[in-house]
Amino acid sequence: MKETLLTLPTPVGDPLELVKFHWDGGKNGESLSLVSGLHGDHLNGLLVNQRLIRFLDEIAAGAHPDYQLAGRVQIFPAVNLHALASGQPTGPFDNLDMDLAFPGSLGGEATERIAAAVLAHSSDSTYGILLKSSATHYEDAPHVQCFHPDHWERKLAGHLNLSVIREIRPAATLRQQLIYQWVVADLLCYLLSAGRPGAVDSDMCDRLFSGIVAFMVKTGLVKFSGTPADPGKSEYYRAREEHTLFTAHAGWFLPEVVVGTGLKKGQRLGEVRDLFRGVTLEEILAPKDGMLITLRSYPVVYEKEPVATLLAERSGIWPF
Repeated sequence: MKETLLTLPTPVGDPLELVKFHWDGGKNGESLSLVSGLHGDHLNGLLVNQRLIRFLDEIAAGAHPDYQLAGRVQIFPAVNLHALASGQPTGPFDNLDMDLAFPGSLGGEATERIAAAVLAHSSDSTYGILLKSSATHYEDAPHVQCFHPDHWERKLAGHLNLSVIREIRPAATLRQQLIYQWVVADLLCYLLSAGRPGAVDSDMCDRLFSGIVAFMVKTGLVKFSGTPADPGKSEYYRAREEHTLFTAHAGWFLPEVVVGTGLKKGQRLGEVRDLFRGVTLEEILAPKDGMLITLRSYPVVYEKEPVATLLAERSGIWPF
């Protein structure tokens, strides 16, 4: 069922609306909130939630007899609708970063009012999943981010069926972010990051979609009478095992690897060249064995700019 939560007048054109889609199996008492579109150029999450909306509608209509709704699921597919229309991270009216607007304010600017409504309608959920892409100019391999994880949270993360589970330091989150507000509200929550802004990767979206369905089955939000697929193995990396690689020179960064691949110590990730003459200024080398989780996709770089994140020395393989 589609529900309009908030309607805001705009100076020109149609009003700005915040909508959610929700389904209530009403049996196990647990609930899940899925949010995408905090930034207008994070498109993979929107595509995943489009597929989930269709899938859950079809379950409710009896089109998938092996599946049955048993809990409450709600999806906020395009939170920052005007930013999405412009293809930019932020909306054109107030230029506020939606993920730096929480907990929001019902008396604030448009972005703050939307943030307040999203939090009000999701903070009583049992679980929360936020779908995003990498930061501007970067690309992420599909992975799960955990915050303040205990054993149960790590165990459930494996059922999202992504090969990398990444622990995030508490200091890396800000009070103004949705994921921080969910943690404070005691949701068991994850951030799924995949791809780069302004682009859609169908293969990545397929993996996220199937992982979220498997998660809903594992938590009992959706009952499945068939034989579940083998979730495979997930590598778990603690926050202290991250290594950010920086440039020593300004210039033109040309990568030679792709995100999601394993690297050996000393392996070349790419090089920085002089912007005009094309002369190699430095090589970027892996400091340790590890998984390349983030890579800069825009080539122009400044001195001491991050170009890659390497997850090294995994601390466990799921199932734990």
